[in-house]
Amino acid sequence: MAEPVIFQKFLLRLSKEFSPENIQEIKFLLLPDEHEDEPSTGVELLRRLQKHGKLSENNVEGFISLLRDIDRDDLAEKVKEYKVKNINQGPIGVGASVANVNVAMSQFSNATRQQVSTPMAVEHDEGVHNTTLENATENTYNTYASENLSTGFVLESDSQSTNENVTVAAYDGNIMDEPKSSYFDENQVKDLSISTIGSNAEILYLQGPMDQSITAATSLANVEAFGSDYHNDQVRESSSSIVSSNAEIPAVYDGALMDEPESSEPPLSTPMDIEQESRVLNNAEVELHNYQKWLASPSLKKSNTIICCPTGSGKTLTAAHICYELRKEAMILNKEKAFKTVFIVPTRNLKQQQMDNFDMMPFEPNTLEVLDDMADVLDVIKARDIVFMTAKVLVNALEYTRLEITDLDLIIMDECHHTDKGHPYNELMQNFYLVEKARQVDQRGSLPQILGLTATLGVGKGARPIEHCIKMCANLDCLTVTHLTKEEHLTELKLHRPPLKADEIRAVPSRSSRDPFLLLLHDLMDHICEKYGLSCEHAEGSQGYETWTVETRNNAESAQNWERAAAASFLKMYTNAIECTYNLRRRDGLRLIKNKLIELCPKGQTEQPWEVELQRSLDEKMDLLIELCDDKRDENPMGTDLANLLIKLIGNPDAKGLILTRTKYSTQALLEFINESAIPNVRVGRIIGQGQGSSQDSQTDKRQLKVLEDFRNGTINVLVGTDVVQEGLDVPRCNFVIRYNFVSNEIGSVQGKGRARHVDSVCYLIVPKGSINEARERENTLKVELMKEALKELDREKRDILEEKIRNKQKENWDEYLLKQREKRTRVYDITPDAVTLFHKGECGVELCKGSDIIRKGTDYICIAPSFINDKIKESPVWRQNFRYDSLIGAIECKKCGKKLGSLKEYKFGGRRKGHILANKSVMYSVNGKKTLEHIKQWSKVGWQIQEEPLD
Repeated sequence: MAEPVIFQKFLLRLSKEFSPENIQEIKFLLLPDEHEDEPSTGVELLRRLQKHGKLSENNVEGFISLLRDIDRDDLAEKVKEYKVKNINQGPIGVGASVANVNVAMSQFSNATRQQVSTPMAVEHDEGVHNTTLENATENTYNTYASENLSTGFVLESDSQSTNENVTVAAYDGNIMDEPKSSYFDENQVKDLSISTIGSNAEILYLQGPMDQSITAATSLANVEAFGSDYHNDQVRESSSSIVSSNAEIPAVYDGALMDEPESSEPPLSTPMDIEQESRVLNNAEVELHNYQKWLASPSLKKSNTIICCPTGSGKTLTAAHICYELRKEAMILNKEKAFKTVFIVPTRNLKQQQMDNFDMMPFEPNTLEVLDDMADVLDVIKARDIVFMTAKVLVNALEYTRLEITDLDLIIMDECHHTDKGHPYNELMQNFYLVEKARQVDQRGSLPQILGLTATLGVGKGARPIEHCIKMCANLDCLTVTHLTKEEHLTELKLHRPPLKADEIRAVPSRSSRDPFLLLLHDLMDHICEKYGLSCEHAEGSQGYETWTVETRNNAESAQNWERAAAASFLKMYTNAIECTYNLRRRDGLRLIKNKLIELCPKGQTEQPWEVELQRSLDEKMDLLIELCDDKRDENPMGTDLANLLIKLIGNPDAKGLILTRTKYSTQALLEFINESAIPNVRVGRIIGQGQGSSQDSQTDKRQLKVLEDFRNGTINVLVGTDVVQEGLDVPRCNFVIRYNFVSNEIGSVQGKGRARHVDSVCYLIVPKGSINEARERENTLKVELMKEALKELDREKRDILEEKIRNKQKENWDEYLLKQREKRTRVYDITPDAVTLFHKGECGVELCKGSDIIRKGTDYICIAPSFINDKIKESPVWRQNFRYDSLIGAIECKKCGKKLGSLKEYKFGGRRKGHILANKSVMYSVNGKKTLEHIKQWSKVGWQIQEEPLD
C-alpha cells in the first residue's frame, strides 16, 4: 500500500529531470501575484504547485497531460506508472490509500513532547479498519476528553462498549519543539475534529502552527531515544533532539507540502521543499543490495577499512548506510550526545553530489551540511552532525582553529587513493590522525573511525603491487581492503552496474609530419634554436619538449638573461601550437599562437629589441599560416574519427557523454570544432578547473556547478572537460566516454571509464597510431589487472602476518615523519632574512622589498614594507569575494610596468586587517647582492625563516 511519502520522494526524483525550458513552460500555472519569487528549479516549481493545490496525488492525470503538452512524454510515462502502482489502491486525504498503521498506545511522561497528526488510523483489539476521508467525516464525533493532554489525546466513541483510553502519538510532517510545560496549549490548535471510523477505530485531524526543533523520531523507532535536555558549547554539541519514548511512533503525512501558518503569532514552522520533506518523512532506510551490505560489514564492526569497488557500484550510498547505523547506535543505544562525521572530497564540485546521496538515508532534518566558502568550520561541525568539505579545508581547520581530530567520530575519505605523499588526505592522516594515535589516546578522547572509498588503489611505482596496497592501508590506518570476491556478489553487481558494452582503443593515423602548416612552425623554431644555441632531444610538439622549454626559460631568468628567456617562451608557444594542430585543426594551432602573443607581448608596454625580432619572424609567415588555415582540405584523421563517433553515439536523442582531454586550451578547441561540425542533436558544453586566468582557462565553482547541472538535466548532452571531471562525477545516464588523446596513469584510466554508467555504455580512447599514449594505455590496462591480483594476494595473506606488515609500514612512515619534524624544528637557515632582496620577475626587475619584510598569515605570504606599499605598487579593486577567514578585495600591480604582483585581502580576525600578498611566481630573489636570481617554487621552502602572524 502506498504511503504519501512515496509521492513526495517520487516528485523529488522527477524534479531533477526538468530542464530550464520545462520550468519556464510550466510557470503559466502559477497565479500572477505569485511571480514575486519565481521558481528557478524543478524542486521549487513542484513545491509551489503543491502549495497552491495544483499538484497532488488526486490530480495526477492533469499533471500527465501537462507533461505531454511540453513534450516530456518520458516524464508523463513515469507519472502514469507511479499512478498505476501506488495511487489506484484507494483514496485518502488527497488520494493515497490508508496504510495499516500500528499506533503506539502509551502514556508519555510530562517531559515528553506531543505529536499529533493527520490523518491517522488507530488500532484496537478487534483490528485496524481502513477508511477514507469522505466516509470518516460522515460521523463527526463532537466530544473528546481534555484531561491530561500532556500525555496524549484521550479519545472516546459512542459506539465503543468499553471505556478504554487510546493515546494517539503521530507525526504529521511538521516539527515541534520541547513543550515549555506539561500543559498542552489548546490555543495552538486552529482546527480540531474527531471522526468515528467504524466501531473500534478513530481518526484525528489537527492543523495549526507547531515549532520546528524536534527531529523525526520515526527513523529511529523501537529504540530508546536520546534526550534533548543537555547543553554543551563544545564541538560535540548536538544540533538535534529526538522524542524520548519506547513506543513505535508512526509518521503520517497528507501528501501536501506545509504552508506558513495563518496566524498573527510569529510562525513556528517554515515551509519545506520536496528534498527536505523526503528527509523528514522517510521512515524507512534505502534497501541496499546484498553486496553493499557485505561491503559495509567491517565498518559496522567499528573497523577502519578501505572499500574498493568499481565506479557506479554505490560506494557513497554504502557509506551513508554505515554512517546512519553507527550514528544511530552511538546516539540511541549508547546515549551519546552527538556523532560527528566529516565526509571529505578531493574537489569542490563533489560536495553537493555526495550530500545528495546521503539524503537518500532517513537522517533527521538539519543533520547534513555542505560547507561553503564563508562558513566557519568549527561552527558548522557544532551545528550539524555530518559535514561535507574538501580535505584541505579540514586540514586548515585542524591546524589553525580549536577543532581537534578527537572531536570527530567518523571520517569518510572519498577517492582515498590520493592518500599519499603531499596530498591533503595524507596531511590529514600523518599530521593529525597518526600524531594523535601516538599519544595517550585513551586519556584524550577516542580517534575517529576511518572509511576510505575508491574504485582502485593503483599499483604504485614499486616492484610489487601488493606493497602499494599495504602502503595505502598503512597511510589510512586500515587493516583491511574490503572488495567483492564472492561470485553471488559479483553477479549482483553486474546486474546493478552492467559492464561496458565496448572499451576500445581507436588508434588512427596522425596528421602528416610533412603538413605545410607544421613545417612553417618547425622553421620558426629552428631559427630560434640556431640563433641562441639551443638544442633539445625531444620531438617538437611533445610533452618532453614543453618541459625542456620551461627549464630553459627558468635558467635564463635566474641568470637575468631576459632575451634567452623570451626565446624559450616563444619555443613553448610554438610547441603547444604543434601539439594542438596534431590533435585538431590548423586554425586551432594558430588561435593558440594569437592568444599567447597577447600574454608574451602585451600592447601598450615597451617592447624589448629581442621581442620585436621574435614577433617580426612570426609576422613574416603569418599570411601563409592564415592561408593554410583557410584551406578546406585541412582534415585531421583524429578529428574526423571523433565527429563520426559522435554522429553514431548521439543517434539516440537521450544519449549523453563526456569527452576528456589533457589541456584547458584543447577543451576550448574541441568545443569549437564540435560546434562548427554541426553534428545533429549535439549540445556541447565545457568544464575546466579553477584558476586565476581569464574565463578561457578557468571557471569559478559556481560556473562549474551550473555546467554540471546543465549536463545532468540534458541542456548539454556532450561535455568536454579536463581531468577535473575524471573523478567522482555521478551522471547515471552518461552513455559514453571518449578520451581524446588523453592518457594518465592506471587510476585515471579506471576513473575516466567509470563515468560511463548507463546500460550499454561505451568507452573509447582516440590516439595517434603508434604514439606514446597508445603504448601507455596498453600498459595501464595491464596495471589494472595487476591491481586486482594484488587484492587477491592480500586476501590470501594470513591475518596476523598481514597486520604485521601493515604495522611495520606504518612504523616506517611514522619514523620518516618524526625525522622530518625534527629537521623542521632544528632547521638551520643558511640565509638571514635581511640578506635577501626580492625583485619583480622579468625585464622590469624592480626591487620590491627585503626577505625580512615577508610574513606568513595562515597560508598567505604578505609584504609589510611601507616603501613597498606606498611606492612600489598600486591597488586595483576587483569584485569582492568573501571567504571563511578573509575577503579578496583587490589586486596589486607593479607601478613601473603595470603587471600583476599578487592580491589584496581583508582579514576578519587579528590585528592586521589588510594584507598585500605577493604571488611566488611574480618574484625572484638574490642573496647578499649576487646577480644570480632564484625562483620561489613555494614560499614554505625558501632558505630564510619567515615569521608567522596568527590568524586571530
